[in-house]
Amino acid sequence: METGIPPVAGALATHLRPEPGRSALVDLVRGIAILLVVLGHAIQRHTVAFDASPLFRAIYSFHMPLFIAVSGYLAYGRLQRGFGKTVRRKTLQLVVPFLSWYVVAYLVTSIGNRTLVSPVSWVAALWASPDNGLWFLWVLFLCFVIAAAVAGLRPRGGAAPAIVGGLSLAGWLALLPYWRRTGELPVETVLRAAHVPGARFAALGFRYVVAALGITACVALTAAVLGLVKRPPKHIVLLGAMTMDVHVSHQYFTGLPSAFGPVWIFVGFALGLAGSLGLSTFVLRRSAPTRVLLLGLPEHGATGVR
Repeated sequence: METGIPPVAGALATHLRPEPGRSALVDLVRGIAILLVVLGHAIQRHTVAFDASPLFRAIYSFHMPLFIAVSGYLAYGRLQRGFGKTVRRKTLQLVVPFLSWYVVAYLVTSIGNRTLVSPVSWVAALWASPDNGLWFLWVLFLCFVIAAAVAGLRPRGGAAPAIVGGLSLAGWLALLPYWRRTGELPVETVLRAAHVPGARFAALGFRYVVAALGITACVALTAAVLGLVKRPPKHIVLLGAMTMDVHVSHQYFTGLPSAFGPVWIFVGFALGLAGSLGLSTFVLRRSAPTRVLLLGLPEHGATGVR
């Protein structure tokens, strides 16, 4: 029977069906965040001096802390299940994919270099710095372990989303010109020149403030907009439910065009999204081993999002 739906779109619609009871706001924020992740990596791949890009600096000032914040929100009320149970579950969801994709990266690098990279040096590199792998999964796992240990603490919340979001956005925009991803921050330089003690701690605090303002602005303004529209943008909501799928593999696609410039940033961005979603939808979610090892999903279950 003809449905008028292209085969690829039909398959995506089948596999991108969220479970009932999911929060549209949370998935919308997650969708925005993963779009920023892919765009940031596309800028890195296709811009020579990417750290000087205002858009790149804006994204990197808060986008990964945003993911941590959303994950913390989702953990609210669930950590009382017990420390051991939380650690076991997050080991399967985060640590197993973290290690599995590091093996994938090892194989891809060896094939690309046409020579076998030393397994010992490869493992040593990860031990020296998780940044050599999908560091976010490891950091998120550690955050869950810490949160599970102090699960008795409860946050309290606040004012109208539009007001909070607007004020946070204004503060973030005011501080953003003085934020740097690497190197010494201007505030640290000024304090050192004035021989003020604690310059490094002040710079660290500045980074936390900028990230916190960016997170609050994104979440609060998204909530405010969500309250004004009848229907949230379903594609971004669905994307927010598949952030793991996009995060673990998009970098294998964003750098495919070896060129620089704004057009190639867009091309890399589109390839990162399409490639990672296609790989997950048509390959990774269809096999029990890849579901477990590469996506942290249960061995059996629906191929849709959780």
